[in-house]
Amino acid sequence: GKIAEEILGLSPIQAMSEVLPGVLGVALEAPVSVESVAGAAVNVALEICEGYTSLDTKDSIVMAASERDRSIIEAKDMIHDEKEKLRQEIKKKLLGKEQTDDGHDGYALMEELETLNERKPAFDSGLNGRWNFIFSKPDMGTDLITELMGDASPIKLVYDLKDVYMEITDDQSLVKIVLSSKVLGQPIDIVLSTNLLAMLYDELTEGKLFVEQFEGVTIGGFQVPIPEQWQRSRYLEISYLDDEVMIARGAGKEPHILVR
Repeated sequence: GKIAEEILGLSPIQAMSEVLPGVLGVALEAPVSVESVAGAAVNVALEICEGYTSLDTKDSIVMAASERDRSIIEAKDMIHDEKEKLRQEIKKKLLGKEQTDDGHDGYALMEELETLNERKPAFDSGLNGRWNFIFSKPDMGTDLITELMGDASPIKLVYDLKDVYMEITDDQSLVKIVLSSKVLGQPIDIVLSTNLLAMLYDELTEGKLFVEQFEGVTIGGFQVPIPEQWQRSRYLEISYLDDEVMIARGAGKEPHILVR
């Protein structure tokens, strides 16, 4: 079920489901997890998210479910030195520089780090630059990327994925996801481009919540024609930022850590 949801949820297949007639289109519609349906229903009922009169597509359900109660994401009442010391301790555990022996998993540590955020990424030039992904989330996409980057991958003779990173430029408004690759020994980068638009909701969300709009793909420097139906948008929350680490939450709500 999880694999079917992720494959059928890809933008090209979603676009096909919208244009194909009748039962053909229905057959390609992506299933929605029970967690997303429940999360969307609860968020609308508790008025955590607003503006939804109906939730009848996968995108609308996932976006409604991705909203979080901002009242719990408040900075801890500490002096600056105490906060900085705690930040460094958490980051050492997250990045594997220190053994975690207190029962904390990665998600719990990231959520604790989020409470120590003091910056507004939308207005902070520190968001610009290159950020490397830490692939610790156990899902199909992460497993595939980890396998492709592994030395024992059988397809490395044809396709060798060397690195995956994010570049943010143009006053925190342009994002490029770069897959640095080799195809048959020749260097070919695959670049996915998106635009970021800051959402100015209230004091807690201002500067942290964005709408990310997919713009296009280039392979080896050549622009790939993208149908308009694929140019979808999603919520992106930069819930933590400092000079070394960023925590981002996409439409699925789960936190992902990146390092500069």
